[in-house]
Amino acid sequence: MMYCRMLVAAMACWLIGGVFTSSAPAAEPVVDDFSTVSDQWQLQEGKKKTGKATLTVADGVATIGGVVSRPLAVGRLASAQLRVSVRFLLPEQAPQWSSFGVALFGPGDVNDRLYAIALFGQPDAAAGEVTLFVEEPGANAKRHGTSVKDLKPGKWHTLAVEVSAGRLKVRVWPDGEAAPAKPDVDVKAADLMGEVNAVGLRTYAAEVQVDEFALNADAPAGQTAPAAPSAPAAPKAPSTSPAARSTATPGAPLDQRLDRTTIPAPVFDAEPELVDLYWTAWSLARANVKEAPGAPQSPYLDEGFSGEYIWIWDTCFMGLFSRYSPQQFLGVQSLLNFYAVMHDGASSPLIIHHPDNPPLFAWVEYDTFQHTNDRARLKWLLEDKQYLQKHYKWFATARRGMSVPGARKGVDLMPQALGFQWTGVASGMDNSPRFADRDALRFDALAQQGLSALYISRLAKQIDDAKLAAEYQQEYGRIKDLINRNYWDEQDGMYYDRKPDGSFIRVKTPATYWPMLAEMCSPEQAARLVDHARDPQTFGGDIPWPSLARTDPNFDGNYWRGAVWLPLAYMATKALEKYDQHEVADEMAMKTIHHMNQTYKEITPHTIWECYNPDKPRPGMHDGKRSRQDFCGWSALGPISMLIENVLGFYDVDATTRTVKWRLHQPGRHGISNLRFGDVQLDLIHDKGTVTATANRACTLIINGKTWNLSEGKAELKVR
Repeated sequence: MMYCRMLVAAMACWLIGGVFTSSAPAAEPVVDDFSTVSDQWQLQEGKKKTGKATLTVADGVATIGGVVSRPLAVGRLASAQLRVSVRFLLPEQAPQWSSFGVALFGPGDVNDRLYAIALFGQPDAAAGEVTLFVEEPGANAKRHGTSVKDLKPGKWHTLAVEVSAGRLKVRVWPDGEAAPAKPDVDVKAADLMGEVNAVGLRTYAAEVQVDEFALNADAPAGQTAPAAPSAPAAPKAPSTSPAARSTATPGAPLDQRLDRTTIPAPVFDAEPELVDLYWTAWSLARANVKEAPGAPQSPYLDEGFSGEYIWIWDTCFMGLFSRYSPQQFLGVQSLLNFYAVMHDGASSPLIIHHPDNPPLFAWVEYDTFQHTNDRARLKWLLEDKQYLQKHYKWFATARRGMSVPGARKGVDLMPQALGFQWTGVASGMDNSPRFADRDALRFDALAQQGLSALYISRLAKQIDDAKLAAEYQQEYGRIKDLINRNYWDEQDGMYYDRKPDGSFIRVKTPATYWPMLAEMCSPEQAARLVDHARDPQTFGGDIPWPSLARTDPNFDGNYWRGAVWLPLAYMATKALEKYDQHEVADEMAMKTIHHMNQTYKEITPHTIWECYNPDKPRPGMHDGKRSRQDFCGWSALGPISMLIENVLGFYDVDATTRTVKWRLHQPGRHGISNLRFGDVQLDLIHDKGTVTATANRACTLIINGKTWNLSEGKAELKVR
C-alpha cells in the first residue's frame, strides 16, 4: 500500500466509551503512518528473542521483526488511560508459533512487560484461526483471557488495545468490517503489571507488515464517533453549506488521515479484494483534500493533476462519490470555487482550466441533497445565490473565444439555434474522433444542459418554489424535444453529433447515454441503447464501456479512442438504471470493477488509474505514456460508488424520505454498515436468506420491491 489507510485512533476512542473517568493524565498522542522510520522507535530483541529487532519502511508500510518500543510516560497501569491501535497484515504463510502484538513496557527487565498477542502460527490450527490473549512474560510466558477467532489470511486487520480502570481489553477485526462490540480479550491488568513507561510492537518467529500506529489519539474534532453496532446513534446531518476559508499553502494536502468512522463499510465475503480496493480508493481520495488560502472554498477536493488548476467536470464527478462521506470529502462544497469565481467575480488562487466543461452542477447537487437532506444549502444555492440558474444561462449564452475571469483558457463553446458547437478538450473527451469537424453540433452539450434544467426543477420543488420549478421544467421539455428531433438516428438506434449540413457523425461513444441519463428517451429508444450496452462490439464484453466502439476504424484504446473512463462508465450505468435496466447496469459495473482490481493486482505501482486499457488489465495510454496514477479523482467512482450501488445493490438512498432501495442479487454474505444519510445511520447485512437491519431511527427499507418499515434498533428480515 502506497498511502496510509485510516486513523484507527477514532475507532479506539469509541471502543472504550469515549471518555475516561480516571484522574490520571492521558499520555501524549502519537500517530505514525510509517512514511519514514521515526527515530522514536527503539529496537529491542529480534524476532526469536535473539539479536536485534528490525524495522524497515517502504511505500508507507513498515515491516517489523522482533520487539520495538517508543518511550511514553504512562504511569501506574492501575490508574492509566491508554489506547493503542495498529493495522497489520495477517500472513498467508508463517512459521509455527508466529505472532504479532502490542507491548506495554515496565521499568524492569524483559520480564516486566505485557503483550496483547495475536498468535497465528499455532501448530495444527486451521487457516485463519488466531488465538488471542494477554501474555505475562516469564519462565512460563503465562497467558490470560485466551480466546480463538477466525480471521482472514493475506488481509489487513486492526489490533486495538485499551487500558482503563486497571483492565486491559483487546479487539481484532479485518478491514471492511465493524469493530467487535465486545472485547475479544478482557483481563485485570493491574494485577499483572505496575508501571508503564513505554509502548511498542512485538513479532515472534515471523516478520509482519504494519501500518497506522496510533496511541491515545482521540477522534478528530467535530467528527462523531460511530455508535455500537447493536443500536447506531443518530449522526448529525452533515452540512454541505459553504465553509470558512483556511490559511494553508495553496494546493497543500491537509494533514489529516482517513477517518473510516464517517464512511460506509461494505461487506462482501465472496470477493474481499473489492472491499480492499474500496478502502484504497478512499485513501487515495483523502490525499486530494487540499487547501488554498484565499479560495472561496478551502479545503477543497482536488482532482489529482495540480494544486493550482481545477476542472469543472472532474470536481462534479468527485462529488458523486463524496456524498457517502461529506464530513471528510468536500464534494459539493468544492463547487464554490467555480460558482463564486465565474458568477460573483470572486478572486481565487485556483485557476479554472475549462470554464465550458460539461455543466453537471445540478446533477451533483441533486444527488448529494438526496443523501444529506440539506435544505439550507438548497435555499442558499437557488434563492440566495442562484448559482445553478446563473450557470445555466451562462452556458446558454457563452461565445467562442470569450474570456472568463479566473479561467486559464477561453471558451470553446458556441451556442446555435439547434444546440452547441464544442471541442473535444472542452467537452472532456479530448482526442475523440467525434470532434474532427469543428463546426458540428454536439448532442452531449445539449443533453447536459437539459439534465441541468431537469434537476434545477426538481431541486426547486424541494424548497416549494413552484415558479422556478415550472420555468426549468419547461426548459427541459424544450431541450428534450430538440434532442430527439435532431440528434437521434433511428437507423443505428443512437444519438449522434450533427454536421452543419444536417448529416450525422456516426461515431459511437458512451456519450450517447447522456440523453438517457436526462430521461429523454422513449422506451423504444432506451431499448436500442440497452442493446448497444450489451453488444461486445460496441460498449459491452468482458471489459465494458470503451470510450469508442470497438468497431470504429479509429479504435486503438489510446485515451479517448477506446480507453475505459470511469466518468463515462458511471454515467452510462446510471442512465441504464433510469429505465430500470438494473441487471444490465449491475453486470457491467461488476465487470468494470473487476477490470480495475485486476489491473491493481498485476501492474506496479498497485494503484488506481485515470483511465484503463479496454482489452487487458493495464492502465490507459496517451501518446505512448501511461495515464495518471493514484487517480481518485473520478476513478474512485468504480471502487466506491459502483461497489455500493451496483455490486452490493444499494441503488437508491433517499434522506428526504428516509428510504433505502436494495436490489438484493448477491447470494452470499454481503451488505453495508455505517450507511449514513440525513439523520439516519443503518447497518444492513444479508446472510443465508436473512437480512439483519440495525437502525438508529425509523426508516423504510425496500428489498426487491418488498417494503419493510424499520423501527429503531435491530431487526431480522426473512427475504428468501
